[in-house]
Amino acid sequence: MPILIVYGIPTETDKGTLEIFSELMRNRAADIEELGITKEQVSIFFPSDLMAQGLGEEIIIFVEGLVFENPDGASKINKKIVTNLVDEAHQSFPKTRVIECIVRPLNAKQSFCSAKLQQDGTFWGDCG
Repeated sequence: MPILIVYGIPTETDKGTLEIFSELMRNRAADIEELGITKEQVSIFFPSDLMAQGLGEEIIIFVEGLVFENPDGASKINKKIVTNLVDEAHQSFPKTRVIECIVRPLNAKQSFCSAKLQQDGTFWGDCG
């Protein structure tokens, strides 16, 4: 089952906001029909950053624990999950400049999304 590890959440984020964000991220992962999972099967962790520098400017999400019966469909599913999670992180933390989501083990062609706040105020980038 998917394990989401999220780095870079702003330190001033209160517990209630973090719980809501956790629920939304679980929902977005479970929304991918091909995974055949419920939100209860998605784990999410927020490791503390010992530097506590730049938190909130950059959010990095790692997705682990995905196992595919049909590896040929992994690329399509990975693209969906990285896109869903980056979108949700941006909606929850709109002032963040960079949000990246990486499915591990990494195959950059099929499981990486990097989105940045553009000068014109739009937010997106290269997802798959």
